[in-house]
Parts: sequence; C-alpha cells; structure tokens
Amino acid sequence: MYQAPGRSRPYYRCASRSIGGRSCGNGSIQADVLEQLTAELFLARVGHLDVMRKVYIAGEDHTDEINRIEEALARLVQRLEKLPDGGPAEAAILTRMREHETRLHELQAKPRHVDQWHQVPTGETFQQLWDRLDQPARGRLLRDSGVRIEWTSERTEIRLGQLEELATQAQASAAQIITAVAA
Repeated sequence: MYQAPGRSRPYYRCASRSIGGRSCGNGSIQADVLEQLTAELFLARVGHLDVMRKVYIAGEDHTDEINRIEEALARLVQRLEKLPDGGPAEAAILTRMREHETRLHELQAKPRHVDQWHQVPTGETFQQLWDRLDQPARGRLLRDSGVRIEWTSERTEIRLGQLEELATQAQASAAQIITAVAA
C-alpha cells in the first residue's frame, strides 16, 4: 500500500497495479480515514499496555579464563617434572601454581549465566506515547512493532506483530485479576 495524491486529499491504494500491472481489486481509501481507523484499532488493543524497552543484561562466563588457567597449570606441571628438587626454579613454579589454583577456585565458585534481554516497563502506556508522537513517529512505531493493516472494501484488519503476544498476555493477566477480585 502506498500513499497517492488525490484531488483534494491523499489516499492509500494497493501497489499491486503499479508493481504487477494488475489491480488486486481493492479501491483506494482516504489517508486520514485509514490513519484514524488504524489509530483506533491499535489503541483499542494496546493503548492501556505499558510500553516496554529491551534492556541487555551481560552474562558472566569465565570458561575461557578457566581453560587458560588449566592449560597454564598443565604446562607448569610439565616444567616442574623436568627440574631438580629443591631449587629456586621449583619454588617459583610452585608459587605460580598456587596463584593459578587460587584464581581457578575463585572463578569456579562464581555463578555462570548467559547474556539476556529483559523487557522493562518505561512507565508510559502506548496511549500516552501515541499522544506525544508526531505523525511520522507514529508510523515508525507501528512499523517497528510489526503492525500491519489490511484493508479491503469489506473489512479492515489489524495485525499487531510483536505486540500481539503482549496484548494476549495482558488480556490473560486482566482475566486472572478480574477472576481473583470476583471470588
């Protein structure tokens, strides 16, 4: 769908005729009408939901360092086997081995967890965000969220993309709250 200039106002129409040479059969719709309808459908579904942002939580994994220390210890053991007993070289290698073993135990005691992304509420609902955005930013919000509008002369359908799961979860949570309050 693309926006085409009309005589008095812009319209949206299917790009199939321009691209493939054959029309899909749908007419055009006034841009302001479709934009208003999109806003109403979008906000009816998710306007009350909190806008979430993804926050990266770095993981902690010391496997590489543990492997390097274990390899260093193995090399030190090989060197130690070649040295005469009781010399200063033996004392230096044993000291270094104790340092490696101390560090190895520290690393092995630390928890290991992978990198994660968490959804964190921004403290703003989609309705509040929508109200403060200008028209181009609203379009970006819809596109970035994976929202699609399919319009024919018989029906208009909104697909929320990434927000569909969020809306479903919110509806399930609301149903549980209502059930708990009613009981």
